[in-house]
Amino acid sequence: MALLPFVAAVATAAPAVVETVNATAARARGAAVALYACSMFIGASLGPQLAGALTEHGFGSILRVTAAGLLLGAALMLSALRHQDSQ
Repeated sequence: MALLPFVAAVATAAPAVVETVNATAARARGAAVALYACSMFIGASLGPQLAGALTEHGFGSILRVTAAGLLLGAALMLSALRHQDSQ
């Protein structure tokens, strides 16, 4: 049941992220959107590989690694927002 709200949040946030990347890139919009798309495809490709590698350690390990990735993403986002506000 927790997966549905998570997927809905990602599906809702993805267009907003693309728009934010597009708006903040100024003259390098094409490169910024391409880099964002590349990072999305890398994550989509590595996610199943990581889950498969952690399967032998149990579902709890997969959840902990996923939570750590989400926390890292949130920390990077907050850092970028602070950097953007200071400019």
